[in-house]
Amino acid sequence: MQSRCRQPVAGQWSGYTGEQKKTKGSYDCGNEEAGDKMRNRKAFFAVQGSIILGFIILNVLIFYMVNCNGEYLQSRDVWGNTQTILKSDLKSRQKLINEFSQNTATAVENIDGILAQIEKNEQLEKEKARKNRYKKENDKEIKTTITIGITEKKENYLVVRNIFSEAEVYGADIQNIGDKAEKMSETALYSSGWYRNNIVKSERDYYGLNYVNITPMQDEAWNALIDFRVTDLLACGMAVVVAVILFFLLQNQAEGMIFTTGDVVAKGSAILLAGFVGLYGSNLMLKDFYLEQNMFNVSIQSLQSFRDCHYILTVGGFFIIWLLIKLSACLLVFMTILCIVSHSGKKRIFIGMAVLAVVVTEYIFAGYVGEKPLFVFLREINLFSAFTPERFFNRYLNLNIAGNAYSRLTFFMVLWCFVFVTVLLVCVRRIKMYQKLVMADVQKNYDEEINRQYLETRRLWHDFQNHLLAIQAMTENGDREGADRYIKDLSESISTDKLAAKTGYNPVDLLLYKKQVQAAEQEAKIKLVIQCELCGMNFTGYDLCSVIGNLLDNALEAVKAVSSEERIIELDLKRQQGMLFISCKNPYKGEIKTENGRLITSKNDKKNHGIGISSIEQVCQKYQGTMEIQTDNEVFRVLVLLVEDKNCRLGKIE
Repeated sequence: MQSRCRQPVAGQWSGYTGEQKKTKGSYDCGNEEAGDKMRNRKAFFAVQGSIILGFIILNVLIFYMVNCNGEYLQSRDVWGNTQTILKSDLKSRQKLINEFSQNTATAVENIDGILAQIEKNEQLEKEKARKNRYKKENDKEIKTTITIGITEKKENYLVVRNIFSEAEVYGADIQNIGDKAEKMSETALYSSGWYRNNIVKSERDYYGLNYVNITPMQDEAWNALIDFRVTDLLACGMAVVVAVILFFLLQNQAEGMIFTTGDVVAKGSAILLAGFVGLYGSNLMLKDFYLEQNMFNVSIQSLQSFRDCHYILTVGGFFIIWLLIKLSACLLVFMTILCIVSHSGKKRIFIGMAVLAVVVTEYIFAGYVGEKPLFVFLREINLFSAFTPERFFNRYLNLNIAGNAYSRLTFFMVLWCFVFVTVLLVCVRRIKMYQKLVMADVQKNYDEEINRQYLETRRLWHDFQNHLLAIQAMTENGDREGADRYIKDLSESISTDKLAAKTGYNPVDLLLYKKQVQAAEQEAKIKLVIQCELCGMNFTGYDLCSVIGNLLDNALEAVKAVSSEERIIELDLKRQQGMLFISCKNPYKGEIKTENGRLITSKNDKKNHGIGISSIEQVCQKYQGTMEIQTDNEVFRVLVLLVEDKNCRLGKIE
């Protein structure tokens, strides 16, 4: 809330020298609450860190058991077919690829020569077995024993030959796509409409890709990494947990808030990012260590599953995009959960069910296998596509929208950005609204307490009037002795030396008296300098009591940290040119701390944390005034300026 509504007139404040530090909000003259907030903040991060670490450890264990432990590695290709391979074969083939990649131009010829020699050796072994006249019943067993090692070696060479062969003909295949597209565009069937547009776009997308350098390599380990959906589920679960924890933090922010509302999305996103990097980073490290495939600087087309990709990317570039899209999906889950839980009661249930219905519908469309343009669009431009972004790179497909061909990835990114920004704005708005509701409830309770004190001062004044009437009656009846005794008793109960305030407005006078009594109880003293009559000024009594009461409450809290002889509070009231000037000065100890542009209060009443100063700011705004805070040599001073409002009027309370 803005406390500075109007600049004070120069020269209106006198008697103040020294360096001035001006700021807004509440203040801290002690370190107790700051220490509590720091401990709460550390505890929060410790809990969140433990939860994230738990998710990462669970992911590492599952990934290791599925992909790194055992003899076989399972993965799925671009068409969803399951591939199973011995890890020993995987390593053997990688050694062969590394060996023949030294001379890729003749790799196929060299492998063909080796395969021919393997065939020849196999025939020789068979002949040798027959010449040794093994028993007929054992021929089959002998054949198997002799050829099993040769067969495995032969199969590995055949796979490696296929990898090099496909890499060698990639440029020719791309050229054929262009030639085929050109011939098809000349026929009547493809001369216009969707088919024509699709052909033209395909030719344009693949233009120049025949010059892309293809590095022969296996893709089984990469496919296993990409298709590991357990990490996606854990990332979503982590987003839900972080959102729920931050919500409960927001829900109880009035009771010792450690993050402001503006921090919720930022802090939550940072925590989620750390966990996200831990989850997917551990997968990459395990793949590189156990599966020994870590080539990030080669073209994405070097992976057989991505041979149809028309984007010029490296494997590393692809994974960066892949991870960023998945991260945005996790953030979307995080913000969606915040939006749901920030509602209450039936609204929360209704919105949760609506979101669930959307998710289920999207999941159904994500599994659609038909070819109708509308349903193809709903399948490809789908919320679940954010968790499977590889689909935009490993298969070439354009969307048919009103007869025009559009790239899936481009259309998805535009729509996804729109959804993401919309949810972000709704989330921020909901958090702010929820914070206002929480703080409004606290403000209501505080206002009720101020009103109770205000009414109590009025009651006390009426009691004084009754006391005066009783004394007057005794005097009129000639009971001088009784009147003197009554006055003595009253003096002892009231302590008239402290009832020195004469502002002309009884509720303020009695409020000042109560604060003086409170000050005396903690060995402090309030010095009053009243330079004006409040009665007849254009303010409401409630507003004046609120400002003066809160100023003195803050000062009394601050002087607890100084020695008893230094506990002197000075309150000045001055009227000039239709304005009321209020100054409250007190000593303090310790460092003044700020957080998010606001000073931190040291009040023990954490539920009403910062509400007092907030109330003063509201009164300043109401009367087009200002609140200014100054510090100098461990002296704290609050200056309040209020401009009289002709619609308000202070009168005497009878």
